Amino acid sequence: MYVLSSHPELLKQFKDILGGKTGIACQPNKQLAVEDRLPSESAYQIDFTHTKQLGVSYRCMPADYEYPICSGRTELCKEVLNDRWVCYPTWSSEDTSSVTLRKSIYEEVMCRTEDERFEVDILIETNSTAIDALQYAFRRVETMSNEEAKKWMVANEKRLGCSYTVISRAIKKLYGSLEF
Repeated sequence: MYVLSSHPELLKQFKDILGGKTGIACQPNKQLAVEDRLPSESAYQIDFTHTKQLGVSYRCMPADYEYPICSGRTELCKEVLNDRWVCYPTWSSEDTSSVTLRKSIYEEVMCRTEDERFEVDILIETNSTAIDALQYAFRRVETMSNEEAKKWMVANEKRLGCSYTVISRAIKKLYGSLEF
């Protein structure tokens, strides 16, 4: 059950404030250039043929590899998260008669976990953007009438920075397929 579905008056006010396809937006995040995010020797450029291996699928990062800086890590993260071992693909040619090895259940779980974590990261960023935009819009329109608020949102849609789609997607993920 969605939060707003049990409060139709609040849902109506929410829709009125959003004003259909008018957008609420926020300042876009500053993106770093790729060379600023990755060390000079990127992980895909490392030659793993002479590194320590664990089974056929895992290789140890070289001791001299310079890891990207992560300011969000706590001491617990440093203790429990894996930075040394990486998944290493085993390639086989289509014209050989060898049978490709199936992923072990551990590899499948690892890949599924990585996919789910990526999706969660996207959802967190989308929701964070939506929250910032809605808080900014709320601060601007809280003392206005509904009509003034709608006019303000239409007039300021492009100046605020990101599209209605980001906000709409976050709201739909949170509250379901209610029509906005």
